Amino acid sequence: CGGVVQACRELNANVDLECHGIGEMGVQNDKMIVGTLGALWGIVGSLFHSMGGMTTQSVSTQVQKRQEVERTLCPIFQSISRLTCTSVGLKGTIELSTLSYPSTSHRRNVPILPLLLKVVDSFTAYWGLKILYVLLAGVPATLGDKGKGVVVQRDKEMGFVNKSIILNM
Repeated sequence: CGGVVQACRELNANVDLECHGIGEMGVQNDKMIVGTLGALWGIVGSLFHSMGGMTTQSVSTQVQKRQEVERTLCPIFQSISRLTCTSVGLKGTIELSTLSYPSTSHRRNVPILPLLLKVVDSFTAYWGLKILYVLLAGVPATLGDKGKGVVVQRDKEMGFVNKSIILNM
């Protein structure tokens, strides 16, 4: 997971919050964005799943493990936030099969998005909420251009679809 976190840190350092230019490179890039989002959400699911089996450990070990997992999640959430701000990321994220992971105690999958609200680390929680904001509001990448004379257009239909799916998880 260390290599993925390092790649996320490099993406976060080199790409602005609105991902200008990333979503404008054609179909091949669209597939890469959706594939990357799918892989990152799969890693997030695995990390959340690893925290679920901590009940047999001591409280101090559980707290330490949770802190370690949440520190790992922070740069991943930052990258997911940037990629989700692209038009293809906004539309493709909600359709990903990696937005849930298999439950060990139930027969159904556990959805990941509601778990973003249970993150304890403040910085990681901020980025988790930013992801939810982008998905629920349907805000495209032009949000950062407000002061530059560009009119911000929300994708209301996509926001509605995402809300109906996310809020029913």
